[in-house]
Amino acid sequence: MSQKQLKCGEEVCKKKCKQFTSMSIDQLCKQINLCEECNSGLFKQSPTAGNTYQMLSVLWAEGHNRMAGKLG
Repeated sequence: MSQKQLKCGEEVCKKKCKQFTSMSIDQLCKQINLCEECNSGLFKQSPTAGNTYQMLSVLWAEGHNRMAGKLG
């Protein structure tokens, strides 16, 4: 049985991770959706993709909380 590969590859995944801090909340949301769709959730099995997804999720949550604070 062959192992599925990440659509973007581990090196691209690592590079994307560095770009997250400069993304807007909308861009982060789009990237989360792309990561979640990557080979039907492969990010859950790959340590590199899992770390990237975790960082992305935290940055999105922080941005969301800042936006929610401005609205409330």
